[in-house]
Amino acid sequence: MPPNAQALDDARAVEGLSDEIAVLRLLLREALTNHAADAHLIETTVRLLIQSMLAQHRLSAKQANNLSEAMAAVLEEFGDVLRGVTDDPAA
Repeated sequence: MPPNAQALDDARAVEGLSDEIAVLRLLLREALTNHAADAHLIETTVRLLIQSMLAQHRLSAKQANNLSEAMAAVLEEFGDVLRGVTDDPAA
C-alpha cells in the first residue's frame, strides 16, 4: 500500500469531525509537498482546516482570531521560503 493510501486509511479511522480534520491535514501535507506553488489550493485547504477546527473546538472570537493570525504567519513564512527570502543575514 502506498504511504499516502495508508495515511488516508488512518485518517478515515477517526470518527466525527476529527475525521474531516485528519483528512484535511493529509490534503494540506500533500498540497505543500506536491503543489507548493499553488497558493489558491493551499489557501483553500488551510481555510477549510481552520473552519473545521473552529467548529470542533467552538473557539471564542479571540481564540479564532489568534488561530487565524498564527496560520497567516505560517503561510507568509512559507511564501518567503518559496521566494527564497530569509531572515538569516548569513544566507
